[in-house]
Formats: sequence, C-alpha cells, structure tokens
Amino acid sequence: GGLVMVLIIPAAIFLVRNRPEEVGLFPDGAEGPPVVEQAAGFDPAAASRRPILTSPAFWMLALPLASPGLVVTALVFHQTSIFAEHGLDATTAAAVFVIQREDARACAPHDAADPAFGRTLRAAVASGVEAYAYVCRVTRREIRLAHAVPVLL
Repeated sequence: GGLVMVLIIPAAIFLVRNRPEEVGLFPDGAEGPPVVEQAAGFDPAAASRRPILTSPAFWMLALPLASPGLVVTALVFHQTSIFAEHGLDATTAAAVFVIQREDARACAPHDAADPAFGRTLRAAVASGVEAYAYVCRVTRREIRLAHAVPVLL
C-alpha cells in the first residue's frame, strides 16, 4: 500500500491529463476546439451530460464494455458457493477449467502450444492442488455448468 502511495499517486497527479487541451491537443486530431466550444461564454463544466446518456450509441458501447467486468465480479463473489454446490470445500486448493462447449469429453493442457503451462499444472497437481474441469451449457440467457469431465495430465 505504501509503495503505491509513493510511486503511483504522484505519477498520476503530475503525468495524467484529463483533456487533450491540457497537452496542446484537440479531440479527434482537430486543428482547434469543437465549434460548440468556440462560442462565447462556453463553460465545459456546465455542459449537460444528458445528450450523451440518452444516446443509443453511448449505450451500445458502454454495455458490452461493462459486461465482462460485471460477470467476472459476480463469479469472484459467488465462486465459493458455486464450487460448494459441486462438492468442493472452501479450503481446497484447486484449478478449475470451464469448457464452453458441450461436446468436450476431457480437458488436458496443450503442451505443443504452451509446454510451461503443462509442466506447471502437473507440478501443482503433484504437490496437492486438485484439478477439475466442467463442461458448460451456453445459451443466450445463461452459462450453466453441465457436468464434470476428467482432467488428463
């Protein structure tokens, strides 16, 4: 925590800029400020966000960009209860692989593509880490664990 305060916060204060104009640039590579900002008496702080928040284009970008973070957060918060439903104890050290196709019959490291991962997984299992793999049923409405498949090492 202290290292972050000493290194990151001062860098953020002195190096991060919020607007292109603060470093001599204008939005979208333009030669000057947008026409609306050239009007006399324009105050960016007083500009309304309503046109942005009611724009379909904004929501078409914002929702897909926010969704992965929401899903990952939900999984992190609920993973203990999800694993408990499948017979895993909260104190078990385990690697869990989720296969998002229903025709998988087993799970194995692809040593030709990433030999270091295969070696590391085998060493972890040899030292007591449990390895599990589950097939998922993926629909437009949900992703649900269907059944376990063997992990081949």
